Amino acid sequence: MIHSCAGGVVRDRKYFDFAKVEILSTGEIKWYICNLPLIMAGDVVIVPYGKENVREKAEVLRVDRSVSEQVSPVPARRAKEILEICDG
Repeated sequence: MIHSCAGGVVRDRKYFDFAKVEILSTGEIKWYICNLPLIMAGDVVIVPYGKENVREKAEVLRVDRSVSEQVSPVPARRAKEILEICDG
C-alpha cells in the first residue's frame, strides 16, 4: 500500500498475466487475463467470447507476465479470463 503526501491512501497495485489471442472462428484479436502458469504462444485455449460468453477456441499469440493494472492492454476490471488449454 502506498500513502499519498496528502494523508490519503493510494490503493495497492495489482499485477496480472495477459494473453493476446486470435479467436479462431472470427480472426478477431483480443486480450484475456491468464491465470494458467504454463500457457505460452502457440497454445490453443478456450475463452469466453461475446456478450453471451460463448466458449470459443483461440490461439495464443503472446503472453505478457506481471503487467501492472495501470498499464494493462485492456482495463483489468473488464477483462475476461482464459478458461482452459485445449488438449492436443
